[in-house]
Amino acid sequence: MPPALLVALVLALGLDTFSVSAALAPRFPQHRLRIATTFALFEAVMPLIGIGIGRLLGHALGTAGDVVGAVLLVLLGGYFLFTGRRSEPEPEPDPPSSGFAGWLLVGLGLSISLDEVAVGVSFALLGVPLIPAIVAILAQAFLFSLIGSSLGQGLSRRFGGAATPIAGLVLALLGFFQFGRIFLGW
Repeated sequence: MPPALLVALVLALGLDTFSVSAALAPRFPQHRLRIATTFALFEAVMPLIGIGIGRLLGHALGTAGDVVGAVLLVLLGGYFLFTGRRSEPEPEPDPPSSGFAGWLLVGLGLSISLDEVAVGVSFALLGVPLIPAIVAILAQAFLFSLIGSSLGQGLSRRFGGAATPIAGLVLALLGFFQFGRIFLGW
């Protein structure tokens, strides 16, 4: 995968992190660094799980792995594109009673990073270099979370609903580009 496409993919993955952080920070301003760190760790670990699965699949699929990786990007993008357009605004969570780092933060970290498992599978099948991809995702998640939390809830209300469809469009386009690279030699 060319470096520019990797950057586009990583940036698209950060939109949900940005939106959730922007929505949380005004309610929990003292926890911005904890939110950013937790989200970054989840976003970096989940692709590793996907890469492990993808490598196993890659051995089983052989040369068809590139095509399957591209298909996964298109399907994941399509899913985000269409479910993001239909989703209703999520209710704001109640402030936690004891510690913010508890199950609320873990649940949110999981919810924004599950897509990275599928991306990790695609990475493995497409032969994306592991270290640069994970470092880029980790940095993106941390920075997008900090930026989102700095800009706050007003921005999230205004643009937050568009984050998932935009990410879906970018993922699908990357998958189609991979098809062009595989079948048309782009």
